[in-house]
Amino acid sequence: MNRQAVRPATPRRPLALIVAAVCGLGLTEACDPTVDSAPMPEPVVGPAANHNRIVGLYVGDGELPDGRAIRVELAADPNAYAHGQLTVDGTAHPFDNIPYDLRNGSLKLGTNVAVPVGGGTVMLHGVPAASGWTRLDFVGSAGTQTSFEVNLARAAAPLGGDNRLSIVAASADANVTREPVVLGYLETRYAVPGPKMGDFSAHASPDHETSTRRFSLLMDELEFARDEIMVGTRVTFPNEDAQLNYNEEQPDGTIRQWTAVSGAVVFDAVDGEMVSQSGAESDFGLYTFHFDGLTLAPSNSTSDPRFVGALGTFGLAFSGTSSAGTKYLSR
Repeated sequence: MNRQAVRPATPRRPLALIVAAVCGLGLTEACDPTVDSAPMPEPVVGPAANHNRIVGLYVGDGELPDGRAIRVELAADPNAYAHGQLTVDGTAHPFDNIPYDLRNGSLKLGTNVAVPVGGGTVMLHGVPAASGWTRLDFVGSAGTQTSFEVNLARAAAPLGGDNRLSIVAASADANVTREPVVLGYLETRYAVPGPKMGDFSAHASPDHETSTRRFSLLMDELEFARDEIMVGTRVTFPNEDAQLNYNEEQPDGTIRQWTAVSGAVVFDAVDGEMVSQSGAESDFGLYTFHFDGLTLAPSNSTSDPRFVGALGTFGLAFSGTSSAGTKYLSR
């Protein structure tokens, strides 16, 4: 009987020899006894992509003036509060509940946020508005303040938020101006439902003095809790308690007006400031919203001779943030 030749087994090399060989090639930091192998802290979780141009997660690595590495993680949430952490020497130093302005990322309380990091304090001066180099300050144990920069990358680009209004899918007979326009002035006013029903209004125009092309959103009979405006609130049309109009002023003094007959307004970012129980007005009633599938039809008036001449239907697209806002308790 023929026997098949058996190949001798290859002797196994001791694990220590293999590690030594790899370390000799310089292929892994694990071979360096000076490298701290402790795991990094859990990363900060940021918001999903948003129509507000500030909201987002910003992350970057840099170096403190004393030579230590620092990782900066900052999440600007859609409720106009920021949180995050600074990681130095493998330790996370968190910060939270930092109110910021939805328009530009500036801080509402003071001019900086002080975060102790061990051996000193890092000063943050606001929320970034985009990816790029951001200046911070480091105050050492001796009290000396030195500036340094960290290149922060934004996790996701904003979904819109440039306050541009566009006409889409206009019918052939629509006598609406089809060129897009930036409505740089958007004033919002929110009477938060409280002892009395609340209301909300938004008026947008190219600037504070020009109203040749504008839209207005009016919501009334808002009830406490049920109708409070929060992130994700959708106002759908037709709606017996809400109306959205788009107007174009004509040289002869008449106004062509169209009204939303379908679609929705979606609130993407909402100023989270508390409302004074005294009903005192606040300057931080700021909001970001966009139009979702909004279709408009003529709403000429039979009683007001100014509102005449509108023809056809079209879709209206917009995504933007308040340039001025007021918020108070309805009493």
